[in-house]
Amino acid sequence: MREIPDIETASDDYASRFAGAAGVFFMDTQNSAVERVLGSDCKGIAIELGGGHGQLVSILEKAGCDIIEYSSNANCHIMLTQRHPEVELQNVTGDMLALPFADQSADLVIFVRLISHIENWPELIAESCRISRKTVVFDYPSLFSMNVFTPLIFNLKKGIEKNTRTYLSFSKRQLKTELAKHGFKITAHAPQFILPMFIHRALNGAGFLQVTEKLFRVTRITSLFGSPVILRADRVSQAQ
Repeated sequence: MREIPDIETASDDYASRFAGAAGVFFMDTQNSAVERVLGSDCKGIAIELGGGHGQLVSILEKAGCDIIEYSSNANCHIMLTQRHPEVELQNVTGDMLALPFADQSADLVIFVRLISHIENWPELIAESCRISRKTVVFDYPSLFSMNVFTPLIFNLKKGIEKNTRTYLSFSKRQLKTELAKHGFKITAHAPQFILPMFIHRALNGAGFLQVTEKLFRVTRITSLFGSPVILRADRVSQAQ
C-alpha cells in the first residue's frame, strides 16, 4: 500500500497549525534553520518531496534553485499552486517510496513534515539518496528531546491541537547509520525548539515562550535537546 502522508500536510486544516503568532514563530525558526544548513551553495535542481504545504518554496526560490515539487497526489500540487501562484514549479506525482527520477539527477533533495509519518522511512532515505548527486536535507523529531514523553502527553496534545497525528521520532545515530548505507554523511544539523510545539500553540506564541526558547538557544541547550531537527547530509565524495 502506498504511503501518502503529504495529502494531509498539503491540506488547509494542516496549514491552520501554522497560523497566528505561534505559526509565524514556527516558520521563522524553521526558515532560519533550513537556511543555515543549506548555506550559500544551494544551486541547481532541487526536488522537494511532499511539499504541498508550501513551507520551503520561498527559500528554494531565493536560493536560485530549479524546483521540482514531488507529491503523492495531484491535489497536493493544486494546493501548492494556490499558495504560491507567483512561483514557477515543475510538478510530478507518484509513489513517495519509488521516485521516478534517475540516479543522481538532482543537486538537492529536501523535505519537511514527511519522514516522521512514513512507516517505511528507510526506503524514503534510500530513494532520496539515490536521486541526489550531492545533498539531502530533511527534518525529524528527535528522541533526545521532550518527544520522549510523547506517549504520556499525546492525549493532552491532541486535546489542545485537535488535528495532531501520531509520528515517529529518531536518534541522530539511527539516521547517520541509515544515510551511511547510501554513501551520505551528516554535515550539519539545526535543532529548533526545546518546548513542545503544542505548548506554543496553546498559548498562541506568547512572547515569554519565545524569549525562553531564545535563552535555550543561547545557552546551547537547544543544540543538545532541541526538536525537530533540520539535518543535512552530503554524498561522501562531496563532503570530503
